[in-house]
Amino acid sequence: MPTQKGNMKNITIESIEQQLCTDVEIIISSETNTIDCNATLASLGIDSLSLVEIFVAIENRFNLKLLNTNLCNDDLKSIHSLSNKIYSLLNG
Repeated sequence: MPTQKGNMKNITIESIEQQLCTDVEIIISSETNTIDCNATLASLGIDSLSLVEIFVAIENRFNLKLLNTNLCNDDLKSIHSLSNKIYSLLNG
């Protein structure tokens, strides 16, 4: 169930990372269940289709429309950088 933006003020970057890691594990069908949040998305096997799936998961979970947020390449380098972007959008 999506969480409303107004209820996200107390969320931490770490909790966002944890949720994104879980989503990425499912999307890429990771059998190891260990995702390095600082690894590049490309090194995790994220391609353009997987990235769209991640965006949909983020939009549903955090009630954000990422395509309207001026994402840049730096925001998409890793789960950590994407988590920082989401955190700033939720708390901005």
